[in-house]
Amino acid sequence: MPEMEAIEQKLAKGTLVNFLGVLAKMLHPAFLWLVYQLYGPVVAGVYVIANDLIEMSISFTLSGVQDGVLMFASRHVDHEDEQDVMYQVMANALVFVLFFTGVFVVASHTVAEPLFARYYSQIGNLAPTVKWMVLALPFIALTQIIVAATKSMMIMKYDALLLGFFKPFLLLVFAGLLYLWRADSVALAWAYFLSNALLALAAVWIFARHFSLARLLAQVKRFRLHKELITFSIPQNLNLTLFYFMSGLGTQFLAFNGYQEKSIAFYALGATIVRNLKQVRLAFMHAFTPVIARFYKEGRNLELSEQYSRVTRWIVTLAAPITLLLIAMRDEVILLFSTSFSGDSHFMIILAVAAFVACAFGLAANIVVMTGHSKWNLYNGLVVAAVSIAFNALLIPRWGIVGAALATLGATLVSVSLKNYQTYAWLKIPLQWGKIWKPFGAFLIAVLVFAAGEGFLPPVWWSALATALASMLVFGLALWRLGLASDDVAMFRGWFSRNKERQG
Repeated sequence: MPEMEAIEQKLAKGTLVNFLGVLAKMLHPAFLWLVYQLYGPVVAGVYVIANDLIEMSISFTLSGVQDGVLMFASRHVDHEDEQDVMYQVMANALVFVLFFTGVFVVASHTVAEPLFARYYSQIGNLAPTVKWMVLALPFIALTQIIVAATKSMMIMKYDALLLGFFKPFLLLVFAGLLYLWRADSVALAWAYFLSNALLALAAVWIFARHFSLARLLAQVKRFRLHKELITFSIPQNLNLTLFYFMSGLGTQFLAFNGYQEKSIAFYALGATIVRNLKQVRLAFMHAFTPVIARFYKEGRNLELSEQYSRVTRWIVTLAAPITLLLIAMRDEVILLFSTSFSGDSHFMIILAVAAFVACAFGLAANIVVMTGHSKWNLYNGLVVAAVSIAFNALLIPRWGIVGAALATLGATLVSVSLKNYQTYAWLKIPLQWGKIWKPFGAFLIAVLVFAAGEGFLPPVWWSALATALASMLVFGLALWRLGLASDDVAMFRGWFSRNKERQG
């Protein structure tokens, strides 16, 4: 069917752009590497804790609004008679996030220091680091709202360029330059602020290329509340705050339990490396999200279910070999950052399993959100947050960083189970298991090969590499033997098509 083929090609091309953005995000580990090499693990530990707190602040003030702009703008962007509504949505989003990020800036400069002195007394220099990093919040808000607006037009390149490449690149550059000024976490905070300020300037220029600044400012001047956006965004903000709270919960609980900066940096580095696996899902998710909003509005649930299953299969096909490589080479990757790290790295296997599960089944969360059910997602977030807090409180005092990893895995399993049940039972948009089982089957076979290599070969770099390559080869052969789905050709056709239609 021509329309479905066009959608598949748009998904594939948008995914290619996002995947290139994912590759560009490998600069973020390069930034961390520079931090560990120049500033040392103690300063890195302070920065990681501060960054987790800032990410939670971004979620509370911005993330739900960003999703709301993407969802509502996707509904109106192709209809000329609905352009005023689209600009009203954008104006509401800007006013909302700039006000609340301003509140956070004021709060951080008035009440942060005594709170940190009480709850993070063993973490030096945390308060001034957070105070400077939080100044970047309004700039981050502006950039991400504009990127969401462009994605509603299925233009994905700005997300890849600004947030995928230039953000970690600028962090890398400024961290290196500011080291000459002072070798502490405040210098890293300034690098964070300057990078996001420059990105915001670039984002405004991008907005002016695709939208009308005059129409946006006119909507701001005659501000009218877009109730649907606010009703959607507030629960989603809270939900994503809970999500990022849970993502950094292990780090925070290790700090609460008296672990020092170096131990926290070891766990945080391993978690950050593994978390990059989720970028595979994000690459597909950003291209798939506008499709969810459009198909659901038109009542095309069966077609949406088919696209959902197809994209899930693509995600698993790419995430599985990367997972195998990551867990096989985990020690070698850790040592690239600092030879001072020692101890058991098996916690990274647990975190990698959690990240793979989130990749494989995480699109359900986007379906719940982009069909307008942000309150469901808030309920999910509250349940999973309670579970995560309980797991961390029980497991970290007993098993330390392994306990933190187990808590992450447990919370992830609860989260994906809730959301997939809702898409299946409540929204009637199920995963079609007959369309997705083959990459899972191939992955299981490859895991058995990995386990054999891990158990019998000596713990040296060449055996880790041999195990990784062997298990990845087995995955590819098993998938080929099981048979690629015929419509997977659409992904490659979309990636390499010479179609001149402008895509992001």
